[in-house]
Amino acid sequence: MRHGGIYSNAYSGALRTILSYAANSPRVAYLDDDNWWAPTHLSDLIAALEGHDWAFSHRWYVDSATDAPLAIDRWESVGLGGAFAEDFGGFVDTSSLMLE
Repeated sequence: MRHGGIYSNAYSGALRTILSYAANSPRVAYLDDDNWWAPTHLSDLIAALEGHDWAFSHRWYVDSATDAPLAIDRWESVGLGGAFAEDFGGFVDTSSLMLE
């Protein structure tokens, strides 16, 4: 069973869930080791979070050699819509997510 049960930690879902419950913080944000946050990412998410249980931002596709932004992801990691709306009810890259 890949999601919703005991499974190998290939997607880090189980570990993120356990550590989120253990966090001693009013908010939790995630950063995968192959991603980085823009300077205002966290403050923008805190502002968007007001009155909500969670918030997310769009993510940028970035040139790995220059760190130059190439395009905003408006197809995959877009919350309730996007490419995964029908199969999964939506998708948000964890590095774009903040929970209250």
